[in-house]
Amino acid sequence: MSDPEPRSGRESPHFLHSWLVWVSLGESVGFLAPALAQLATASLPAAALPSMVAAGAVEGAVLGWSQTRVLRSRIPAVSRSNWIGGTAAAAAFSWFLGLQASASADVWTAWPVPLIIVAAAATGSLLLCSIGLAQWLELRRHLPHSARWIAASAAAWCVGLAVFFLVAPPLWQRDSHRFSRC
Repeated sequence: MSDPEPRSGRESPHFLHSWLVWVSLGESVGFLAPALAQLATASLPAAALPSMVAAGAVEGAVLGWSQTRVLRSRIPAVSRSNWIGGTAAAAAFSWFLGLQASASADVWTAWPVPLIIVAAAATGSLLLCSIGLAQWLELRRHLPHSARWIAASAAAWCVGLAVFFLVAPPLWQRDSHRFSRC
């Protein structure tokens, strides 16, 4: 019989290990949707934004599903549909926001530097907090002080993005020995 009270997870390194494995796997598999959408719309600029936003929702749904695989071992009452749906919606919003920032670069790069810094900080904060905020809407029903999840999730995204940008860009360089032609 499961414990009706949510457990903190502090007593079990197994929980943290499972969380890291499932979340990493979920995000890796989920990211295939935006990667495939990018390939599919490379020659169709008008379809790129809606396709990438939809693919972002798929990515978020896969991530949310992988998170609930572990989360429900600690908080069985967490609604799988609310968690997955919120994560998918927030991921789609994040992709939309990020793509809009890229698409409008010709506009905002002409702004004064202080305004660019403020806009970048606001946009970055929205991007980093969107998924944690959406998930908190469900988590708050089950845990006191759950608002900390928003900051924890944003910090985890920062770590994950840092690792990604340390590993991936060298693989993309054309002069990399792995991709050079003989």
